[in-house]
Formats: sequence, C-alpha cells, structure tokens
Amino acid sequence: MLLLFLAAGMTSAFGQSLTISDFDIELGETQDVTISVVADEGQSVYGVQTDVILSEGLSLESAAAIGEGLMLTKNEQEGGAIRIGLLSLSGNSIPAGEAIKLTIKADAGLQEGTVTLSNSRLTISTSGTEVKVKDAIANVTPAKPGLTLSDFTVTAGSTAKATIRLTRGGLTVYGVQTDIMLPDGLTVTNVSAPNGYVSKNTLTDGAVRVALLMLDGTTLSSGDIITLTIKAEADAESGEVSLSNSRLTTSTSGTEQKVEDTQAQATVEESDEADIIVNATPGDLTAAINEAVEGKTVKSLTVNLLDAGTYTVSGTISTPGDFALNGTDGAVIDATQLSDALITLDGTNAMAVKEDGTESDHKLISTVMINDVTITGLQSSLIKDAQKTLLEEFIIDNSVIEVPASNKSVVDFNGKGYVGKVVVSNSTIWAKDKHTGFFAQYGSRPS
Repeated sequence: MLLLFLAAGMTSAFGQSLTISDFDIELGETQDVTISVVADEGQSVYGVQTDVILSEGLSLESAAAIGEGLMLTKNEQEGGAIRIGLLSLSGNSIPAGEAIKLTIKADAGLQEGTVTLSNSRLTISTSGTEVKVKDAIANVTPAKPGLTLSDFTVTAGSTAKATIRLTRGGLTVYGVQTDIMLPDGLTVTNVSAPNGYVSKNTLTDGAVRVALLMLDGTTLSSGDIITLTIKAEADAESGEVSLSNSRLTTSTSGTEQKVEDTQAQATVEESDEADIIVNATPGDLTAAINEAVEGKTVKSLTVNLLDAGTYTVSGTISTPGDFALNGTDGAVIDATQLSDALITLDGTNAMAVKEDGTESDHKLISTVMINDVTITGLQSSLIKDAQKTLLEEFIIDNSVIEVPASNKSVVDFNGKGYVGKVVVSNSTIWAKDKHTGFFAQYGSRPS
C-alpha cells in the first residue's frame, strides 16, 4: 500500500469513485482499457489504490499512468489480485477522468469474463485522508467478427478520410468485402490499403462495393484495413452510412462468412469558402482585391474591370482557387511598379489526385482565365506557382500582354507544379526587346 494511505484514518466514500467500462476483446490479443476517477465538483483526489481481479482466461500485460506527474505501482497479491497504486508526485490533485491504462490479454478459448476493481481506496486530502469506494466490474465479451466504418466529418465541396475496421473475432481472415451506401451528394473517390489488393465498384443501386484480398496467403489483422477518400458535393447531406452484405474470406479456397450490417454517421459541414467577385474601377487593383477578400476564405476569385482607364498593381494578385480577370474596352493594367508575377497561385486547399486515383501532394485549381485585358509593363512572370499546383487549364483570350525583355518565364511553374492545358486565342503576347525566357516552364505533375 502507498505510504500516503497510512497517514490518516479511513472515512466512507462521499462523491468519488473508480469506474471501468465493459469491453470486447479479440481472442488471443490485447485490449487497452482505462480506469477513470470520478469526483464531484470541488472534490479532489491525490492518490488511488485498487486490486484488479481478472477472471480465468484474462491476464494483465501492463499498467500505466495517464498524465504527467503521476507515479504508478503494480504488485501481485496473494490469491492473484494485482494491486495498482497511483500517486501524484507534485502534490497536485489527480484530474478527474481517465487515470490508469490497463493492457489486458484474452486467451484463445475465452468465452466471457470480468475485470473487477476491488478493495479500492482514494486519498482525498494532502494530509492522507482516505475513502473506501465501491467495487467496479467490467464485463468482457469476445469480439464478434465484423466490419465497421469510422464516423467522419467532411466540408461541402471538399474531401475527407474514413476507415474500414476489421474485427476478426478469432477467425483467420484472408479478405473482406462490403457494400457502402452513402447519403446524397457523397461519393467514394478512392480506396487504399497498406496491404493486399483493394478494389471498388459502383453497383446498380448506387452502393459502392469495396473488396480487399491478400494475394500472398498472408492474413489480415484486426484494426483499420481500408482507407476511403470521400468527396462531398456542394449540396451533400449529412446522414447514415451503411455497410451491408459484408463478408470475410476465411480460407485460401475462398470460404466466406457473412457478418452483420453496421452503420456510421457522416456529418457534412457548410463550407466557409466564398466565391468572391470584385468589380473594380481605375486605381490600385491589388488594394481593391485585398479589401474584397479580407477576412474571407476564398474559393474562387473573379475580377471585373468595369471602366476604361488605368489600373495599377501594388502587389501580386494571389488566388487559392479558380481565377478570372475580365477587362473592358479602354481598361489597361499598368504593371510597371510590380516586381513580382501578376498572378500567384497560393493557399489552395483542394488536392489533386494521381493517375491511379490516390491523393497526390499537388494542390488543384481548375481554371485561370485572362479575358479581354490589356496588360503593360510586366517586370516578371504573368503567372507563377508558389505552392505545387496542378492547374488544369490556363486561358488567355482576346488580350494584349506586354512581357519583360528578360529571361523570366511567362508561365512560371518551374520547380513546382504543372499546367494541363494552355489556350491562347485572338491575343498578342509581346516584348519591347528580346524575351529570352520560356513561355511556359513546369515542375512536376501528379504521378
């Protein structure tokens, strides 16, 4: 027993307790469970002692304190109980909530069992006052074989990850299959697995059938086995996601065992991204754009030059999403005082995917368009990539653009990303003297 418990007499419990929850466990494997301290508001706990009694077929592999400044002791008692002590070394109270982690192992033949917290005492003062608390019992049940999907939250117009988890339930599993039905506006865009061959197919009823098979005769362990990438359209709805017709392959010859249908919750949050439209008049164009986007998360940016006249640029125009610059007769952008690129791609949230459908490390922007615009005096590039972007299409239409007489690339993605298609129509791109740079210079594409 901890010395702290010997310093004062025993009183009866009046608000504090220890709890442990019922849990399922894989046969032959370990499971982490927690002992929690319960204390009423204004009450403090400075030490814990309990005798952990495990029924036949269960064993305690380890015990650890949860939190800093705590010392845990573990000693086996006569009769097989394991006495756990927890003491605050700093003199501060032990926070209410999860305090001790037990790692428990189940024998392969376990039918059912219990974990009992007996002879439990709490120290409730720095002088060592103890209270005895009631025994707590957790019922232990062998885990049933099955597949479950994690709940997930996704922002409208974006993607999120969710995982399919396998519980073997004592079975040897070589593969799995399940049909996933999602709420309206949600789609599975990609599936991946750390091991084995994974596939997805859309069925006639709209469900997505996902299958995983170990090709080399190895088996699957319990835990997360498949990762789903799920996209939410702008009008996607929250709701229940079901896994149905789920099957586990339990032999190399293809024997299957059907398991119960399960459900998960998909939560779709409204996007705080906004489509920004800037209707500018002659003057500092950069300042007008910065004022319009201040405090907003930009999804797309459209800039309309409303009147004839001169528009100056005091800084690069940064866009994290689709961008359109629309001019009008007599409107001229004077970039003489700008040392940076006119347009910079930066701050994008959307991710591009590789050819195999998996997520890449490139950001994704669909379109940048310059339409009916006259630009003079560029000192640097027309557009540059400041992140690592897959820009699907760059369009210049009905425009006149003066580029510098230098080695600056007009489209500068060097060392960064890639432009899928450049379209120049009914436009003139010129320099007063020799331009020695590339028209377009790229880094890498998603692969």
